[in-house]
Amino acid sequence: MLYKPKKQQKAEPETEPTAKNSREKVTKNPLYAQAEEIISHLNKRQSRQLCKPLGIQQKCGGVEKTLTFIKAEIRSLFKDDPERVIAVIEKKLPELICPSPEASESDERIAS
Repeated sequence: MLYKPKKQQKAEPETEPTAKNSREKVTKNPLYAQAEEIISHLNKRQSRQLCKPLGIQQKCGGVEKTLTFIKAEIRSLFKDDPERVIAVIEKKLPELICPSPEASESDERIAS
């Protein structure tokens, strides 16, 4: 007799999953959208600069990880803790983050 697994009923959760809610929060903030764009356009050197402060190993089994794999790990960390990833990008790669229009206006007011 062959084993037939029981069909599982898909129960619809009453509330939306938290992962979906966190993704919605990430996309609403323009700084988060900018960070996602930056992560997708990182080159190998830039992505490796972000590895150590984010706690990502650059090698696996003595072999360098590919750029795609490192970016995937950065994206995964960004989904879990976007503020931390943005802070590391601002610190290590400040030339990639454009200041927000409100911040530049307030800087101009202070300077004058």
